[in-house]
Amino acid sequence: MYTSTDHKDQIDFESKQLLIERDKLDFYIHFYQQFGWAIENHYPQNKQSRLIEIKMKRNVQSAEYKQLQLLQYKGEQLLGEIERFESRGHRLPLSLAISLGLIGVTLIIFAIQFLLQSKIFWVIPFGLLGLISCILPLFVYELILKMQLKKFKTILDHKNRELLELYKQAYKIRDFE
Repeated sequence: MYTSTDHKDQIDFESKQLLIERDKLDFYIHFYQQFGWAIENHYPQNKQSRLIEIKMKRNVQSAEYKQLQLLQYKGEQLLGEIERFESRGHRLPLSLAISLGLIGVTLIIFAIQFLLQSKIFWVIPFGLLGLISCILPLFVYELILKMQLKKFKTILDHKNRELLELYKQAYKIRDFE
């Protein structure tokens, strides 16, 4: 927290800095503004960085400060849950696709070993299975990802509705018309 003496009386401000991904900048700016934060500035870490630093401040002497702080805490908890569900939806398809790819490479290595040992009968089945197992992860990833996102869609929709309710409560507290 820092104190600013712009006028005769002192105004206390709470300050906050965040590092967020570039594609989520607008969402986070909107999110924190709902809870009384004023965005001072935002800029990238460096020109190639995907991360942007946001600097914000909020008046701690306002009558609604504690209520907005509590709503913001609840909102940050919801955001964390939403991000965990979204990342969980990608984890299973990715691990299955990587596993299938590794199995395919292993089968191809066995096929090469059989070829070097002049066991031609085993080369074709292991080679074909290996080739299929190397190509299959592309399709498996997409299919399972769709299934996972469909599975989590209702949960994510519920969490997003809860977040919208927090926005509405914060809006009423700040008494905007």
